[in-house]
Amino acid sequence: MQLSSPEHRRIFITRLGTALILLLSQVFAISPVHSQDMARLRITAPDTSQFPLVSFALEPFDAEGTFLAALQPGEVLIYEDARLPEQESTPPATVLPVETTPPLATLTPTVEAEGRAGQVPLPIIPQEVVKIEPGMQILLAFNPGLSMLYPTADSRTRFQVLRSALEAWADSRSSATPDQLYFIAGEEVRLSGSNQPAQWIQAMMDYAPDLLNATPSLASLTRALDLAVDPLPNPLSRRAILWITPILPPAAVQGLPSLADRAARSGVRIDVWLVASEPTPQNESILWQNLNELASVTGGRVFLYTGFNTLPDPETGFANLRHLYQVTYASEIRSGGSHTLQVQIRRDDLVMRSQQVAFDLNLLPPNPILISPPAGISRTWTEGTRQQPAVLQPDSLDLNILVEFADGRPRPLRATRLLVDGVVVDENLAAPFDVFTWDLASLESSSTSRIQVEAEDMLGLTQRSIETLVEVSVETRNLHWWDPLIQPEVLFTVAAVLVAMVGLAVVLLLARRRPRRRIAKNDPLTQPVPGIRKPIRPGKPAPERPSRRSRQGSTPPPARLQRLDDAGNPVPGEVIDLRRREITVGHDARHAMAVIDSPSVSSLHARIVHPRELEYILSDAGSVAGTWVNYSPVSRSGIKLEHGDLVYFGRVAYRFLLANPEPPAEPLVTPYQEME
Repeated sequence: MQLSSPEHRRIFITRLGTALILLLSQVFAISPVHSQDMARLRITAPDTSQFPLVSFALEPFDAEGTFLAALQPGEVLIYEDARLPEQESTPPATVLPVETTPPLATLTPTVEAEGRAGQVPLPIIPQEVVKIEPGMQILLAFNPGLSMLYPTADSRTRFQVLRSALEAWADSRSSATPDQLYFIAGEEVRLSGSNQPAQWIQAMMDYAPDLLNATPSLASLTRALDLAVDPLPNPLSRRAILWITPILPPAAVQGLPSLADRAARSGVRIDVWLVASEPTPQNESILWQNLNELASVTGGRVFLYTGFNTLPDPETGFANLRHLYQVTYASEIRSGGSHTLQVQIRRDDLVMRSQQVAFDLNLLPPNPILISPPAGISRTWTEGTRQQPAVLQPDSLDLNILVEFADGRPRPLRATRLLVDGVVVDENLAAPFDVFTWDLASLESSSTSRIQVEAEDMLGLTQRSIETLVEVSVETRNLHWWDPLIQPEVLFTVAAVLVAMVGLAVVLLLARRRPRRRIAKNDPLTQPVPGIRKPIRPGKPAPERPSRRSRQGSTPPPARLQRLDDAGNPVPGEVIDLRRREITVGHDARHAMAVIDSPSVSSLHARIVHPRELEYILSDAGSVAGTWVNYSPVSRSGIKLEHGDLVYFGRVAYRFLLANPEPPAEPLVTPYQEME
């Protein structure tokens, strides 16, 4: 090569400088920053607004510092209020200084000085692990200098090549990106927080610095760090600075460590593109050391651009920051206060664990409130008849409640209960949970009742309302002349007296028919009298005349209730005879004619009236568990029974059967005739 012209000498010097730079880059390790193990785990503070569902963002990096892709729920283990002991099988990762953004808390794998003994708690497997892209804050900080005027291999200036590469990257982005784009040149912010890549390109095209007279400084990097602490639209967004700079003067190099510390505390990644061609080792070695430190503590990289090598894709430095995992799990915490969260990731040979993250949880039990409780209840007697006795009304009262969550965390309910004088009288185990029915049948005298409600949520947290006093006034009954006679107690007494009288009559009759003994031997009445004895012919004995009771028992009743077992099969001997005009059913013989021994049956549970042939009317008598026909509730007004109906008194099942049921109606078939 001839070096006769100044241009040839300039090209030769440029190429020689480039070769020296490449050689020095090997000596001083100006290359992408690597570490022995860059595995780290970052999570956000947990979001408990939908408790017991808890969510947080997770950002895992493998040993190469690459974002861990395709993370599955089974690979994420969550521990609440328990610190994991260190395991010998888990090699300790080299802990690098990494960024800690608010809200991202840096959770790097650590090795505890003292491991906890005892059993490792069971982890919680998340319900959902979703990869998200919240967007980034990308700040291009441009530090102009004379070296950017030097020509490259294709005869363009280094500044032109740099601008073309950045424009190409921006042009590859979509027209509307979730990123917030910034362009800082020196101390001037030429574009601030735009989500339009076209605006970013235009801002760079409009930028025409005086590179010949420019003095390199830290102004652009400092200004970018100032902007990187501003709040972002999405708090999960990460921040990254691409700083393009020539060789700095010694005074500026001394300020790099403080900026590196500030960037590390702010959680901002910094990638450095150093534009240089003629370094002097005694001066630039300190610069390169500080630039490497600036990049490494923030997770970034340093690239040396000489004008004769290829610029990297800026997206390479941004790719690891673009994605997070949104993790959702069902918390097992059952009390408020301070709690901790720790996460572990297991994938093949890679094991990462986080530090504990402390968080506060305001958790209170549900608060049930009675809506418009009555101050008093008045029970009055209905007008009774000989067929239908008088009853107290009302026999029940509906109450409504409101359940609020004072902790601001609405959640499903498990049960609500109504208590009267401390005893549960109604319970809801399924929706609706806000309505109760208070059975008033047992309130037969004036008194004061204490009512309150209780609510239990899905976490098992329970709370009762304050007691509300309710005055119950029961009307004094005006009896008719027949009312005392039809009372169950009176009827039972009369029946007992009649049975006793009948028994006494039978005893006296038998005593009168017994022959007397005559004592006198000569009494003619005691002497035997010869009689005529008829021969007994062989044959059937004379039939005895059946008694009234035997004749009645041999006649089947016109209708009956046949008891059924749990499988729906008849229970032998368990039959309710429906001969009478009225039959009362209950578990107390003082109130009911047909007694059923079951806790689900009330003292007086139901009535069956037989007004006419083949007609039986079943009505409820204010029972607690209710009376049901074919799984439909029966009211006090009653329902007509049909042959084969399934009847429930509480939980006890019966089948209504007629002795002579009417045959089912024959279907009427009409021959089809075509229309003419």
